[in-house]
Amino acid sequence: MKKVFCIVVCLILVCAIAIAESINWANLSDEEITAIIEAGQAELKQRKATDGENNTIIKDGTVLIDYEGITVTVEGDPRFDDYGDSQYINFTAVTENSSDTDKGIATDNASVNGWECFSDGPGMISAHKKSRNEFCIYCTDADIHSLDEIEECFIRIYVYDENYHTIYEGETKQYYFN
Repeated sequence: MKKVFCIVVCLILVCAIAIAESINWANLSDEEITAIIEAGQAELKQRKATDGENNTIIKDGTVLIDYEGITVTVEGDPRFDDYGDSQYINFTAVTENSSDTDKGIATDNASVNGWECFSDGPGMISAHKKSRNEFCIYCTDADIHSLDEIEECFIRIYVYDENYHTIYEGETKQYYFN
């Protein structure tokens, strides 16, 4: 039995070595090697973004909040706006208020790559209405010039009533932008 097991393990190792050696790195162009590395980094980022419940990927269809009649859903892809002396991370979201009272959505505790940042949410939404608004993170201090340069981004989203009293505080979550 041990001999059969050893033979099977040896065959698996030989196959693994043959597959690994089938990539002829010396014959690949710089662009091809860069593309392979970038694909690997994107896969690692995707895996990291889905680890744990406090991580959310900002992309079309992502639900940011679903709380007592308030639903906030990302619409479209996030974008990075660079105006030279100031940079912003923006994304559009549709907020639906199916409750009987006006409610607002706001953000705080925002940070990008360790820098505290001003952030803004969609604001007040009337009862039984929908609104399409922007989430904005002013990230100039983080000294980034594209979404790819974001190593970490944390935001807390909360809901407030018509008297501006907080009625729901979401947890500060890490967000990823693809």
